[in-house]
Amino acid sequence: MNKHIANPPFKRVRVGRQLKAQLTRAINATATSTSKRSPDLGTLFKALRNDLGKTPRYKLAEMLDMTEQTLLKLETSPLRSGIQPTLKLLNAFGLTIAIEHESVDQTMGFLPLDKAFAAVRNRNAHLTQRDLSQASGVARTTIQNIETGKAVKVATLTLLLSAMDGRLAIVSLDEMTTADEIELKDEARKEPENDKPQDDDRAQVIDSRAPTLAQMLTREPGFKLG
Repeated sequence: MNKHIANPPFKRVRVGRQLKAQLTRAINATATSTSKRSPDLGTLFKALRNDLGKTPRYKLAEMLDMTEQTLLKLETSPLRSGIQPTLKLLNAFGLTIAIEHESVDQTMGFLPLDKAFAAVRNRNAHLTQRDLSQASGVARTTIQNIETGKAVKVATLTLLLSAMDGRLAIVSLDEMTTADEIELKDEARKEPENDKPQDDDRAQVIDSRAPTLAQMLTREPGFKLG
């Protein structure tokens, strides 16, 4: 689902912490109540375009290899837009969409959307896709599509995450975890080979559970120790 632009063309446009926080609040607007003073996502997308020097919409669409109609939808109805064009626009400014949830370890950065979504669902009270579908009202096939990296609307994703006490976050591409780091993290969770019990160790465990000689003798009828 996260196919980033290798060299974001507009990363030179300053996207500070405050703007990222505004984008994060706006993209979760369908799932949470937001202040009327907070700009909506479409307004913020327009602001990014204006930061390029009032670049015309058709020109930016051409730069992003998308239709002007798609970009217009992002600026007018962004929450009903697909996640892919939203990612493409954000990637151009060195940004991307990630998932925040207490069950996901973010010390090494943010996981790609499809991996993070599946991780949240599995670790959030071990919800099945059917459970999440019933809790959110979203079709199970849609949940399957998200976890296999297929297209989904932004509003649908925020709704599902809200049902799991999670949310979307706008972060820098630099904060994303690479595939190599994900593999290393998975390896770190596995039990080291040296810590696995050897054959002799298993035998000792079995012996320790066996009854002692005294216990065996006391079970014989009419026999007492001492």
